[in-house]
Amino acid sequence: MQANIIEINDQKVERIDYKGQPVITFRMIDELHQRVSGTAKRNFNTNQSYLIENEDYFRVPYKEWKKILCVRKTYAQRKDFITFLTLQGYLKSPLIYYLDLLIESFQNGKEFEGLFINEETDKIIVKFQTRHLLKAFNLLSKDYAIDHPFKTAQSLNANIRNSIELLRFNWSYHSNNKKISGFRIHTLVKDAFNF
Repeated sequence: MQANIIEINDQKVERIDYKGQPVITFRMIDELHQRVSGTAKRNFNTNQSYLIENEDYFRVPYKEWKKILCVRKTYAQRKDFITFLTLQGYLKSPLIYYLDLLIESFQNGKEFEGLFINEETDKIIVKFQTRHLLKAFNLLSKDYAIDHPFKTAQSLNANIRNSIELLRFNWSYHSNNKKISGFRIHTLVKDAFNF
């Protein structure tokens, strides 16, 4: 029987389906993004509060995942639960979560200092300097009584850079190489069908 091979990030991987939807393991994510083993699991543990079990991820007992050949081969030494991320969970990141909150708050009339947000018929455009986006996220944290992982403008910048692959599913991203008052201007555009 031929394996069901798909391509993610220009790499071929065996497709895993669980409960009728494609899923991915932490090990696969680390390999696909060429990261140190354990990076995806650490990120998941940090951001788990943004994810919904049985929608964004599944905790799968051994008796179920051992039936999936490619998983059984990869995790032969394990006999406990394994976490499968759904596509929705894989694409969800704190950055995207907060950007969606930002747009929702803007559409409900909230204004954010230093951010240019323009809602057109077919897209929303957000232009920002990282320091202003961080201030907006801090306000949203207080408004919604939730915590965000972006403690400094540098950590937010790093998260933006590390999330470019994830952003492209919902947003298009542009960074202006020309700095204004010593700060780079970033632009994110979200198409109307993704509102």
